[in-house]
Amino acid sequence: MRLLQASFIILITIATNAVAQPEVVVSEFLCRSTGLNPEGEWTELLVIRDDVNLAGYILNDYGGGAQTRSDGPQFLDVPLWRHIRAGTIILIQHGGLLSVPIPDVDASDGFVELSQRDSRYFKVPSIDLNVAIEGDYFEVLNRDSIHVHGLAQCSPTAAGYVASAVPKVGYDSGSIADQASVRVTGRTIDAYLSGMGKDSCSRGRYIGEPS
Repeated sequence: MRLLQASFIILITIATNAVAQPEVVVSEFLCRSTGLNPEGEWTELLVIRDDVNLAGYILNDYGGGAQTRSDGPQFLDVPLWRHIRAGTIILIQHGGLLSVPIPDVDASDGFVELSQRDSRYFKVPSIDLNVAIEGDYFEVLNRDSIHVHGLAQCSPTAAGYVASAVPKVGYDSGSIADQASVRVTGRTIDAYLSGMGKDSCSRGRYIGEPS
């Protein structure tokens, strides 16, 4: 279903000839633990342009209620991250390699899943990505450390989110419950660019497998 939704978004974007669209967006993140253990948590990225090369890109995490940035995994220059098709979903597990016993690194079906600690595909960060229950912000930077896109949950609006460039989107609410995800739910690509509010994002208890 999520793959069909992603394809629908891409078709709308092409049809409307939208400008200044990012090549990849943060579409969802899941909080699975109320402590410091990131096992079972993940962040989902959606590629919205065709033939994207993510080598050198970084997924950063703003902890402490979306206030302070911690550098996350950096995509290595390997074949997996070159020539990625529009509509591809990339699910990055925050936990260890055991979170993904058999990583799915065949992007031909539009879905990839692997751990941020997999040194074959990432420059592994010194601090794990970890969803902070008091609020968080996940941001993608390109190989030149320029902002690409971000997804947040925080209330009041946190300093890290405010300081970040656009495009970005956030769910305007307080703490994240255990076993809950924050996701972009709008029907067009504009939902990923809509800023802080509750019209384009939702938060809900997570049931089932990602995507």
